[in-house]
Amino acid sequence: MRGKADITTGYRLLLPGGGAMAALVGAVEMQLATLPRFASGTMPWGGAMALSREVADRLDLDGALAGRLSDDMTIGLAGWGAKLRMRPVRDLLIASPLEGRVRELLGFGVRQYRHVFTNSAGMWTTATAIVVVQAAAWVWALGWGGWHAVAIGYGAAWARALLRRAIVARVLEPDQARIARRSLIWDMVLPFAVTWAHLAVQMTAATSRRIRWGGWDYWVRRGRVARMARAGRG
Repeated sequence: MRGKADITTGYRLLLPGGGAMAALVGAVEMQLATLPRFASGTMPWGGAMALSREVADRLDLDGALAGRLSDDMTIGLAGWGAKLRMRPVRDLLIASPLEGRVRELLGFGVRQYRHVFTNSAGMWTTATAIVVVQAAAWVWALGWGGWHAVAIGYGAAWARALLRRAIVARVLEPDQARIARRSLIWDMVLPFAVTWAHLAVQMTAATSRRIRWGGWDYWVRRGRVARMARAGRG
């Protein structure tokens, strides 16, 4: 880390398998993966995260992680609380396959936001409020704004898609980039559908505190596991 940060992190870039739903979920996740990243607003991702032993001792990870389900969010929140320097590595996007049936794909998205909701309601509220504004803007543009409002929305969506295409081409292998670009079709053809799907996932995440992961159901309150049972038995 060369003394420039206490915690460094990358993020995932989903490679959608067959089917339009996988590409749609990939498009939602790509909105997050390609966001400008600032040290003051970074939350580490467990798939590509590094910290020194000194920082781990300072955070008392044994105590911090006890009873927690989300290790990366716990470390991130502890780092914020300790005012540590968290540095996002802009080009460290890890290609991650995304496959499954529609229910599994939507469940994946809901689970990710449920981790956020159960660990930091404030962070979930901020993220959801931003998407609410975007979703409402599309409703207005398509319902009452007229062709010029729709054209502005599509212009912004195409500009973002081109920027994301350049990012994908820069950080992934050619074959991986080709697969990832399938998600950009949604951004270019039906950008409002991506925004509405994003909001639906966020809102559904807030309807329960149960997270199903690895064959177990966990009920999480204030970031800690309150109860757990094998899936289907709770």
